[in-house]
Amino acid sequence: MTIERPIFIVGAGRSGSTVLHQILAEHPQVVWLSGVTSRWPGHPVRNRIFMQALDIPVVGAVLRQLATPGESYPFWDLHYRGFSRPFRDLIAGDLMPATSRSVREAFEKMTTHRRDRLLLKITGWPRLAFLNAIFPDARFIHLVRDGRAVAASLLNVPFWSGWQGPEKWRWGSLSAEMQAQWAGHDYSFIILAALQWKILMDAMECARASIPAGSFLQVHYEALCSAPRQTLEEISDFARLPWSRRLDKAIRAHALKSRNEKWRSQFTGEQQAALAEVLAEPLSRYGYRL
Repeated sequence: MTIERPIFIVGAGRSGSTVLHQILAEHPQVVWLSGVTSRWPGHPVRNRIFMQALDIPVVGAVLRQLATPGESYPFWDLHYRGFSRPFRDLIAGDLMPATSRSVREAFEKMTTHRRDRLLLKITGWPRLAFLNAIFPDARFIHLVRDGRAVAASLLNVPFWSGWQGPEKWRWGSLSAEMQAQWAGHDYSFIILAALQWKILMDAMECARASIPAGSFLQVHYEALCSAPRQTLEEISDFARLPWSRRLDKAIRAHALKSRNEKWRSQFTGEQQAALAEVLAEPLSRYGYRL
């Protein structure tokens, strides 16, 4: 089945994209990457069988409890070896014809007559131009969250690579300005986590300019939490995905609540002031108060 208007959720990690992905995955028309795809990335038909099983009464309800949608980087890396861990954003010029064909063919094998829309989540580098070159009619939903909350979250997850310094992380070298900011704050890991968010947000702005304006929607995590129905309706309209009562049920099940203010109790007043100084411009740009 031909892939039309695939939906991509993108953004910096720790921005709430997982819960948005889980809610939208309840829509009866969408196909998503499951643990089946991660375990058997070269067998897309198995994911289609899993999607078909989701629509079987009782069986589907059990499967929804056991499996959640994921980013499934083993699948992406099978088709493009450096997809999951490049040191910079992937652009259209990085895409090879064979990759484009193999990705489309794999996803075409996953869709069903009932589930004919792809719903995919990619975090970290935006990869907008790369993905848009594969799917020219793709719809991108960028979820934005307060960079101070993102920094606080990064410091508490086991996979953050900033502890080894920017020489060994995934986000390239710091610019001269960022290096000076980091050094000016005694090479603080808190500041480095904040700079990671800044790097990815700057990359998103650059990538956004390289794709059609009508293919990009920016949504705030805070709006998703405070007005979930309204925000999900906006996303559905943008993605041209008919509203489903299952989305109402998913909203109630997740009981969305913003935890942004937790960062204030995690950092001292001095640390908060340092974050405000380093992130003043991007926080202001995205509407966050200092």
